[in-house]
Amino acid sequence: MNTLFSLTTKLLSGAFLLLIACTAEAQTIEKGILRDVSDSSHELAYLDADEVFLKVLTQLELKNSTKGVILRTAVFGKSRIPEIQVATLPEQNRLFGSSSERTKHMRQFLAKAKSDIDYMVSQPTDQRLTNLYRALVHMTSQFDPEAEVKTVIVFSDLIEASSIFNATTYASNPALLIENYDSIVKTFEQDMSLPDLSGFTIHLITPGTSDLHLWMSRFWSKFLASKGAQVEVRASF
Repeated sequence: MNTLFSLTTKLLSGAFLLLIACTAEAQTIEKGILRDVSDSSHELAYLDADEVFLKVLTQLELKNSTKGVILRTAVFGKSRIPEIQVATLPEQNRLFGSSSERTKHMRQFLAKAKSDIDYMVSQPTDQRLTNLYRALVHMTSQFDPEAEVKTVIVFSDLIEASSIFNATTYASNPALLIENYDSIVKTFEQDMSLPDLSGFTIHLITPGTSDLHLWMSRFWSKFLASKGAQVEVRASF
């Protein structure tokens, strides 16, 4: 009787530890995409929605994955608070999840993600303000700090032109953006604060080649990195 009890206890303990291990390996990928629709971002006016969708899927590496995914998309321009669209793929239970249920969830996620990206890309670039900072704050604030992967992609000329700060006033001497870095950051943070960006990777996709574009990309890279993000500036997606 004692032997049977001991064996049963060991089996239950083993099952419990396995369940804990599977739960501990629970992983969620969170990705955000922001697109500038201000009239100064004309060089980014054309984006291929299908290309963006396929590249995002490639980055997510969903094949044979049980991970959960949250994809957020939004455009920014004159609005202080961007309207964020969300597509969600629930994490598959590693012990009890079925492949048919995963397939159903995957199809729903892909359909929503494609629809959201199509909508984002279809918006005209005709707005006179560029609320990039507020868009970054609102987007990154939506992320779970415990997410395994946190990535934000920004399609923009990076030239903030809002009620907080107008970068075009630095057009004649854009190097001052770095010389005046502390005071500019203080101006932004008096409006609202960026959250801790530790664990974030932020891709700034900007085709601009002027001195103002160059110094603005340096400013944003320094600012976002100071909050803990890993920042990459690229000319194309």
